[in-house]
Amino acid sequence: MKLGFNAVSLSHKSFDEVLDFASVNGFSSVEVVCSPKGSEGIHHIDVEDIDNGNAKVLCDKLQEKNVSISSLSYYTNIFSGNAGEKNSHTNYLKMMVDAASKLGVENVSTFTGFMPGHAIVENLEVLESIIKPVLSFAKERNVRILLENAPLVTGRDFAANFAYSPEIWDIIFTRIPDDNFGLNYDPSHLFWLGADYVLFLSVFAERLFHVQAKDAEILLERLRMTGILGTDWFRYRIPGSGSLDWKRFLSSLYESGYDGVLSIENEDPVWLDTPSKVERGILLGKNYLQPYIC
Repeated sequence: MKLGFNAVSLSHKSFDEVLDFASVNGFSSVEVVCSPKGSEGIHHIDVEDIDNGNAKVLCDKLQEKNVSISSLSYYTNIFSGNAGEKNSHTNYLKMMVDAASKLGVENVSTFTGFMPGHAIVENLEVLESIIKPVLSFAKERNVRILLENAPLVTGRDFAANFAYSPEIWDIIFTRIPDDNFGLNYDPSHLFWLGADYVLFLSVFAERLFHVQAKDAEILLERLRMTGILGTDWFRYRIPGSGSLDWKRFLSSLYESGYDGVLSIENEDPVWLDTPSKVERGILLGKNYLQPYIC
């Protein structure tokens, strides 16, 4: 297994600076969020301008720093808006796939999308209509499409992603069984949802294409006041600063046969105040996890 990190918390750095940070600190890879031009979000790589010349420049930089890209990611509600906007999301996902292929990146991560007020089966039908053409396009280019399991709860609605639980993964992969369709698995989300973040590593072993390393902490006093439908009763932490049992998790991850990237994601409010603290938080996670990595 190899240690990497999600570059989303390093939005203050250029992509060259992200690679320098990875190389100097002994990371093997970076997970890169790629937002469309003109949108809010992270723009470390412009996937709309990856012709062969630009791809070669980026590949040369990666080789020079001895760092790879573990995944290109596009996180939005791909169901949102009218049919034209849905087509736009589909086309952008194909751009992501094309960029990944040219950069030698195996994984493209996204959300399922979600239509509030509609049953899971209705959401699944829309997902299938959008994702199947992308999966075929990706398979031709030896690229895999990954679903990240962030619930993104807004009240009682799952605002942009209904692939939040093992029960729903089973439904999705039964309906869409393509072998280049899998998970960008984040155990922290399962933990605060009360689902078992270890048990299903073996069940979905063949779908574990990428794993994020993020911890979580339950704030019990707040939870007792609000109940689970309230807000602010949990928070994400750097690995080792929350309540996940990382020794048990990583042992089961190895047992499942996973030998890919463990990508540290810093969404810890203690380590997000300043650019310096963001970087120190990522390194704190690395120092905690490193003894378990071989």
